[in-house]
Amino acid sequence: MKFRKPKRRQSKPAAAERQLVSLEDESLVPLSSSALRALTSGALALGGMAGNALADAPVNRYEAEYNFSYYIEDDIANEKAVAGSEQGRYEIEWHQLNFTVPVGERWDVGIELVNESMSGASPWFVVPDAAGDPIQTMTGASIEDNRTDLNVTANRYQDNGRVGYSAGFSTEDDYTSISLGLDGETHFNEKNTTLSGGIGLAFDQVDPVQQAGVTRISSDDKKAVSLFAGLSQVLSRQTVIKSSLAYKWQNGYLSDPYKQVCVVALGCGGALNLMDNRPDNRHQLAWLNEFRHHILELNGTIHADYQFYFDNWAISSHTISLAWHQEFFNRFKIIPSLRYYSQSAADFYTPFFAVAPAAGSEASSDFRLAGYGAIAFGIGGEYAFQTRWTGDRDWVAKLGWQTYFSSEDLSHDDSSLEIPGLVDYDLVTLGLSMRW
Repeated sequence: MKFRKPKRRQSKPAAAERQLVSLEDESLVPLSSSALRALTSGALALGGMAGNALADAPVNRYEAEYNFSYYIEDDIANEKAVAGSEQGRYEIEWHQLNFTVPVGERWDVGIELVNESMSGASPWFVVPDAAGDPIQTMTGASIEDNRTDLNVTANRYQDNGRVGYSAGFSTEDDYTSISLGLDGETHFNEKNTTLSGGIGLAFDQVDPVQQAGVTRISSDDKKAVSLFAGLSQVLSRQTVIKSSLAYKWQNGYLSDPYKQVCVVALGCGGALNLMDNRPDNRHQLAWLNEFRHHILELNGTIHADYQFYFDNWAISSHTISLAWHQEFFNRFKIIPSLRYYSQSAADFYTPFFAVAPAAGSEASSDFRLAGYGAIAFGIGGEYAFQTRWTGDRDWVAKLGWQTYFSSEDLSHDDSSLEIPGLVDYDLVTLGLSMRW
């Protein structure tokens, strides 16, 4: 029997949606392709923001890129899981191909193909142990999923700005998503100031895999609208700052059909539990601030970001990201990075109920909606080269690694209960790009 992982949007969101990735790669673990991209782009330069100013001209050469990512979660500890539960968690392999081509003097077009495959066990519901503390019940290890995404972008460049268009289609066994996006930017003040903005639309259909003895919806859908606006300012030849606001509205089926909430009085059985039940409306707002400063003497650049987020589910979060981009001999780049994340719990989050709540009550035991914090450390490298066999083609090889651990003790929330399903993971990325 296949189970489906908690689903998120398609792999390459529109520009407006990308502004919320740094939220989603935390509160909606495990990672989908969009979160993997956020973590691996720029050789693990965490907290970067899509939509930074581009030159007002299309690419002048053909570009191709391949990236591979391998993501693995640590096994859940014995003391945090129900006896006999599967302890091995998700493994994800992610392949991405990008092609960008110039079209005339004003356009360039990009095509991206992504394939993501995963397997492992997932947190299912939480039960109390003999002392009343929460422990995690896991699904079996037979979770399997494969997703394929196709995304197309087109940019038209003006003398003092750019307009971008995007469309995407994502499919897997039990989920389909279609997305559309429009974004742009304009420069003024002698191109020292850039105003950017965009809108994204998504239409998703979920058709859960059914399981004997468990009640699930047969089919449902949701839609989302994402907006962003940003202002960047060049302060000097070495320093740039940017501030952005992003808003996202989701409506429809926002619950997870594969998760449950235990009712102790009913016996905490898979057929006796309540289904995960979340509000059918979500408003999200994120404010992101970025600082970039290049130190000429060291030939290095510091990236410092802070994001504040909140939504109408009572979740608020803080993300602080630091990265150092160090260049050597105009060929090598080393990028160490550090990120701290903290969020509060959703107002309907609960590990379990002692007695059955009122019919139709909103509730979820999903650890991603609890109050917790996380620390991630990464290091990446890039090497630019040419070969005598490939003529004037320019190559860039990339390698990155990140490790992540989370704990309720790292949160600014005052949650008093342990969260047994929290995840720790490692992520390795490899990439190769070519321009000709």
